[in-house]
Amino acid sequence: MFCPIVMISNEAGVMAASCVDREKGQDGGSVEFSISVGLSGSELVGTFEVEDIAFHDDYDPDTFANNIAIVTFKPYSGVHNYAIAMSPHGYTEFTFVHRTLTANNDGWNDYYARAGGTADENECGQASTLFKENPNGFMCNKGSVPSMWNKDCVLPYKYVIGDAEDSSGQLAIYSHSSAPDGDQFCGGGELFSYYLIIANYAEWINGYIDTPITAPQKEVNGGPAATGDYSMTIPDTIM
Repeated sequence: MFCPIVMISNEAGVMAASCVDREKGQDGGSVEFSISVGLSGSELVGTFEVEDIAFHDDYDPDTFANNIAIVTFKPYSGVHNYAIAMSPHGYTEFTFVHRTLTANNDGWNDYYARAGGTADENECGQASTLFKENPNGFMCNKGSVPSMWNKDCVLPYKYVIGDAEDSSGQLAIYSHSSAPDGDQFCGGGELFSYYLIIANYAEWINGYIDTPITAPQKEVNGGPAATGDYSMTIPDTIM
C-alpha cells in the first residue's frame, strides 16, 4: 500500500486518513507502517519506522470530511522545504505532483508534475456535495496521470504546491475523487479530484508536533481562511 505524505518536519507529516486502515493506525498498530523519504531524483534518503498515526477527530470515512491524519516517525537528518502554503489565492501558480514507489520500495517511479489551477467551482460542487458544503476546504482539479498498472485507467495527482514569485509551499494533499458520468478511475467521463487544504488544520497539527508550523491566513477560494479549530460541514447527502 502506498500513501503519499506531505512532510511538515523531519519527524512528522500529514496524509489522507482514508489511505490507512483506521484500525491499524490505533492501539499501537502503527509499527506496521514505515515512511520512505526522497528529496529529489529517484533515490531515497531512507525508510523510517512510523511511531504513531493520529486521525482528525471529525474525520468521516463515508463523506471524506476532514480526511487528514498526522504521521510521526523516527527523525532523519536532511534538508527539506517544510513550508506549508497559505490558501490558494495567495499564489499565482500551482503545481500538481504525482510520485509512487517502485515495486520493491527502494526508489521512485516516474515523476509527474503539471502546472494547473482549479476547475469550475459549480461543476466541482455538482460532482461532490462535500465540496459544495466546504468550498474553502479543498482545491478541485480535473487533471490526472496514466496508471502504470492499467493503460485504460488514470490516477489523480498526489499533492499540490503553491508557487509565487518569491516563495512556494505545500498547499494541499489528495483526498478523494468523483466521476459523476463514469466509474471512478477506469470508467471514462470527467474525473473531479479534491485536494484538502492543509493550512486549515494548522492548529490541530500543532497539537502533535514540537515545533509549530505557521500558515499565513489569506483568502481561500475567495473567502476567509480558516482559523482556530477548523472542521468541515458534513453534508446530509453523499455524492
